[in-house]
Amino acid sequence: MDGRALSAKQCPWCVVVVGRTEEDLMTPVTLVPTPRMQVQKQIMADICIQIAEHHRDNDMAKAVTHYREAINHVLTCETAHIDLAKLFLDNGDVQSAQKQLNTMLGHVPHHTEATVMLADIMFLRGAHTDAVDRYEQLLDTVPEHYQALTRLMDVNRRAGNPMSKVKPYLDRAEKACARSETEPGLNFSRGLYKLYAGDVTEALKSFNRARRDTEWGQRALCAMLDIFLNRTGDIDGGEIESATELQTVEALLKELGDTAGQKSVTFLQYEAYAEFAQKNKAKVGGIAGACVHGVDRVCSRLCDGG
Repeated sequence: MDGRALSAKQCPWCVVVVGRTEEDLMTPVTLVPTPRMQVQKQIMADICIQIAEHHRDNDMAKAVTHYREAINHVLTCETAHIDLAKLFLDNGDVQSAQKQLNTMLGHVPHHTEATVMLADIMFLRGAHTDAVDRYEQLLDTVPEHYQALTRLMDVNRRAGNPMSKVKPYLDRAEKACARSETEPGLNFSRGLYKLYAGDVTEALKSFNRARRDTEWGQRALCAMLDIFLNRTGDIDGGEIESATELQTVEALLKELGDTAGQKSVTFLQYEAYAEFAQKNKAKVGGIAGACVHGVDRVCSRLCDGG
């Protein structure tokens, strides 16, 4: 009887496989997760996310720790990756947010929200070429991603690129949309394209089709007010001169107040712009004071964590 057989008898707790070398036995065994193990890991990740959300407003370090624990349980946990990146952004840590989004895209390639967030960060940091590349890559895959489409227009405009560079992406979005005439996101995108191309009349028509929508309506109202009040300085005029223009601005302001709230900073800003366009400087001063108070109120809530 050879040594291996004797060894097995002498140590009944050991299993010796004949033909296995010492190198084989020392190689770590990679366990393939079973469906039950995957469910348990997802449950643990969900618990970690809930704990992180609990600490999000009052203890950033603990929130970060628990989001990372969730990711350790499930590397492809989209909620943990995105929420952690947003937490970094909310606290001004743009570099960590960018790193987190890159990490996520390594585990979940072509994730739309992560791609848009990463491109937005590049845009804000002045890396316009990189941002354009990210938006275009996403639109090549998802032509109806209107948020990315409007961002692509903004970046190209700021970079001084002609709107003709964006036109193919707008055309693809129109072809991909089953209800292209009524889709709010597409109409807002059309309006923005027309505005940047200098066609104000067609821009207003497109924005008008989007202004009743819950997602795009407020942005469309603000864009229409920008045109009438010439906030960007791109349009001739900038002063409310006719009764029709005044009625239109007042109607849009009322809608904006109903949508955003009459005490919101957005509404107060546009109300001040409207009064300034009417050259009512006395009223502008009062509205400006209310607007500053609104900003202070928002800042106080942020500082208090409320």
